[in-house]
Amino acid sequence: MKLVGALLALTVTGSMFAQTTTSASNPTPDLGAGVLGHRYADLGFQYTDVNHTPWDVWALTGMINNPVTKNIDVSLDYSYSWLKGWSANHDNAVDVNGIYYLDYGAFKPFAAVSLGYEWTRYSSYYNYNEESYVSNSSDNRATFGGRIGVEYQVTPQISVTGQVEYASDFKRNNDSTSWDGDVTGRYWFTKQIAVYATIAWLEYGDWGYGAGVSYKF
Repeated sequence: MKLVGALLALTVTGSMFAQTTTSASNPTPDLGAGVLGHRYADLGFQYTDVNHTPWDVWALTGMINNPVTKNIDVSLDYSYSWLKGWSANHDNAVDVNGIYYLDYGAFKPFAAVSLGYEWTRYSSYYNYNEESYVSNSSDNRATFGGRIGVEYQVTPQISVTGQVEYASDFKRNNDSTSWDGDVTGRYWFTKQIAVYATIAWLEYGDWGYGAGVSYKF
């Protein structure tokens, strides 16, 4: 919750600063390194180090963002993740996001809400009487979430985005509610092609890392 409060304070303070800046005679221009308000796609991978366990979670991710009107974007996210340990989990998740942002040139605070669906399959392996067995099960759920953050364009080639996110689902007695925070940096080789890297802090002490490519079209 301290992370949420800190970023919320940063967003509010930054918005007040940006309003003052834009009222000046020379407001900071949009440098073109951000992604809010642009049609673009991401393709990448993620790795999560699950704290105090031998498990690692890997994921392939994809996303398409489309501006629908001034200050509003809609994006579609997809991820396929898997876990190896005492069991093998395979998870598919799709989310639709509505994003509202304030445009102060190089500085864009934003808020977003999401709705989605998640399909998870569990395969457990065990031995009994010198025989090996596999137990399969599944857990499907509708999900929802929200996030707030700030996008800042450092130079015409570099942008940094910080955000905190709350995620949950509509199932009774759900066990998937979480608070996460991440920072993403992008470097644009051209006006259309960039690489990005992400570091994330996940609730309960897990850390996540990601990288990929972005393409504006």
